[in-house]
Amino acid sequence: MDLGGAGPAIMTAAGNAMYRHYYLLGAAMTYGSGQGNIPYQFNTMALTDTLVTKPTDIKVIIMDGGGNDVLVNNRQCLTTSLAQDTNGACKMVVDTSNNTGNTLFKSMATHGVHDIVFYFYPHLDPNGGGLLPTPNTGNDWLDYAKPKIETGCCGSSFTSDINNYSCDGNGPGTHCVFVDTMPSFEGKLATYIGSDHVHPTAAGATQIATLVWGAMQKYCVAQ
Repeated sequence: MDLGGAGPAIMTAAGNAMYRHYYLLGAAMTYGSGQGNIPYQFNTMALTDTLVTKPTDIKVIIMDGGGNDVLVNNRQCLTTSLAQDTNGACKMVVDTSNNTGNTLFKSMATHGVHDIVFYFYPHLDPNGGGLLPTPNTGNDWLDYAKPKIETGCCGSSFTSDINNYSCDGNGPGTHCVFVDTMPSFEGKLATYIGSDHVHPTAAGATQIATLVWGAMQKYCVAQ
């Protein structure tokens, strides 16, 4: 599962390790079908992969997910701020995505996954542009979602910063690491985010990979 180029960059950061990968740009946590649905990527594609000798022998999952539930499938939330969401429709989109993610985490634990590494999205340009409407209220929904996903992974909340961007816990029933990319992207969108105003540049993907691999080393994941 991938945030625009981060997957290959993570494999490079890990010493050119070749991980199994099933991600697809545009995939959503709750929406989409086939490979466009993130639970399907694990529960069907990964666990029944006939090209792998032991497809169910998966010890580590590196992933993101949920952003496209808003960006692709509920774009009205990109022009609806948290304060304007008076009927709770956009909160429901995020909450449903989070619940789907928690169910997926539990499925992974049931199937013997030892470690889940979940990296979260950076803030994007509030002025919009590219794939974003102008202006863009999507950062409200990132801020609403982040503590929920973080708590589901780590089991308790923490405040991330440029020097402390990750936490770990056993929220889903297995060891889980949460990596927050927001602090290191603040003020650097022109360098780290591409012309579509959503996906990372090569430099941005490398930065995400550095954060993910650093957290994996810190918490002894796949070392």
